[in-house]
Amino acid sequence: MEIFKLMIEILDQCTIVFSFITMLIVVLSFKQKLKENNEITIILQTNSQSKTLPVKILRRNFTRAELLGYLGIYNNSTQNFNIAYLTEPQFMQDVLNIQKGKANSITIFIREDDKHALL
Repeated sequence: MEIFKLMIEILDQCTIVFSFITMLIVVLSFKQKLKENNEITIILQTNSQSKTLPVKILRRNFTRAELLGYLGIYNNSTQNFNIAYLTEPQFMQDVLNIQKGKANSITIFIREDDKHALL
């Protein structure tokens, strides 16, 4: 009889530990889901002016292709745009930082010789 009491106590302790671990996993998962629903701001920056696009992209949907698609929509011209910053490693690092949750906005630097109609 004593052995059954001991086994029940051990199982109770294991249940408490596993319940606590499960609770922590659920809280962390919920926190991650909230972070994925953050809206990312897109800022266009030149030497003289700055413009924030009126659209925001959810972090879970934020990819290079999605961003370039939005830039194509807001390009006020029927021609394509060519922004040198979009081919630089720093741009890809900025996209990665947003996907990892380290940033909530991206600034796209536009030079004077870039071909665009965004500003």
